[in-house]
Amino acid sequence: MRPITQILTPLESAVLATLAYTDQFGFPLRKEEILVRCLIQGLPKKRLSLKEVTHALQTLQDKKLIAQGETLYFLIGREKLISDRKEQEAAAEKKKPEVDQVVAFISQLPWVRALYLTGSQAMNSATLQSDIDFMIITDPLRMWLTRIVVSCYAQLQGKRRSWNHEEPGSWCFNLWIDTQHLGVEAQRQSSYLAYEVFQAKLLWATPAYTSRFIQENTWITEYIRGDDRLGKREATQSPEISSRRWWSSVLDATDACAWWVQSWYMKRHQTTERVGRGFAFFHPRDTRTVIAEGWQVSLERCLPKQQALEILQTYVSRTS
Repeated sequence: MRPITQILTPLESAVLATLAYTDQFGFPLRKEEILVRCLIQGLPKKRLSLKEVTHALQTLQDKKLIAQGETLYFLIGREKLISDRKEQEAAAEKKKPEVDQVVAFISQLPWVRALYLTGSQAMNSATLQSDIDFMIITDPLRMWLTRIVVSCYAQLQGKRRSWNHEEPGSWCFNLWIDTQHLGVEAQRQSSYLAYEVFQAKLLWATPAYTSRFIQENTWITEYIRGDDRLGKREATQSPEISSRRWWSSVLDATDACAWWVQSWYMKRHQTTERVGRGFAFFHPRDTRTVIAEGWQVSLERCLPKQQALEILQTYVSRTS
């Protein structure tokens, strides 16, 4: 069997890998979306043009690896994804009032610096049963206190996700970081996390943190073409932590107690979650492995297994 490098150019492989990545979520892409999301690892460090992507798409169609329906591109044999995307976008639209409700509450909390929408809702690829996933950025030494407040609010609204159940349509506050932990550590950077960072949708932020998160993670351009957010730099302001008055020390101690109580409680349930004093990543499964496996399944829809693995290894070789 011929190596994939003898069949496809690096750009064609990148476009195919990009379509296969979103295929596992049942989400075909328009050519403009492919241009922005295109996985570029292994490509020359240069700006792609829509003309280049269009040519690669046409070549992949000629090779019968992908197809086009309406304005959407997808892997060969996946025409059903056209109607699936429309249904997902409609479901995501119905959930927007809930997102607005969360924004209205979170924006009133004094120690929250930014709120992001993540997961399927951020991609407009939700179902009516999907959780709505959020990432919250707080001041240092306020994260665990804030989490208690947010969890209580979600509980009162009947939207809190428990440890033991997969309640459909719940609010999932599964990503927490403080302003001292905005950047992903070098050893964890990967195509999977690049997509997670890239897809995070800013819902609300204080002025100093409007683009701080994306600025601290420009490493994603090693994996994804990215967009204009990555080129914009705002004046860095000092963290907006509470004034150092007597109650600040009280709040520090309260947050420390909140951290101790929650970490003690979580030990009974903790599996692959990563938690620390200034961060909490509540993913009860090895998401990167699940994504890589789904990616491979999608690639094998249009390629023999060995060629699918060749492409996959280009993008997951650094995910360890």
